[in-house]
Amino acid sequence: MRAVTEGTRSGGRKPRTLRRFTSAHEADREDLAYWLQIPESERILEVWRLSQELWLLSGQRQYEPGLSRSVARLRRR
Repeated sequence: MRAVTEGTRSGGRKPRTLRRFTSAHEADREDLAYWLQIPESERILEVWRLSQELWLLSGQRQYEPGLSRSVARLRRR
């Protein structure tokens, strides 16, 4: 793995690190280590944010109007 760090720019952005891996297995290990270092509550919020982004990219509406649920009626005989 080779890491390259970009310094802080004038826009107040955080520095970024770019990594190049020699194999998919190495990349998977690094990815798992990254997610395990983040507290569980923050991981859940990140998954929610990514889910919303995926929903928007799929072309669906961001918010469904009203409640979305199926309605059924059971009748005993």
